[in-house]
Amino acid sequence: MRHKKAIERFIQLVFTIWTGLLLLELGKPRKTNRLKTVGEMVLDIRADVTIELIKYVAEQLNLSIPDSSLLYVLRNMGIKT
Repeated sequence: MRHKKAIERFIQLVFTIWTGLLLLELGKPRKTNRLKTVGEMVLDIRADVTIELIKYVAEQLNLSIPDSSLLYVLRNMGIKT
């Protein structure tokens, strides 16, 4: 990133991702008045995507996921399923 154009594109990409994160957070109810950090937002999105992926794969393979499996562990970690 030595060229001005590359730096400008990087900054545009960062602001685009930041805007996307904020839009995703606006749709979720907040439990506290404290605003989340970017890292917390990314972790929440990563957890949501992981859960949706597991559900999708299980659905496509016609598998049932009992509560004693991965989703149960994720719930105990505080990840909503």
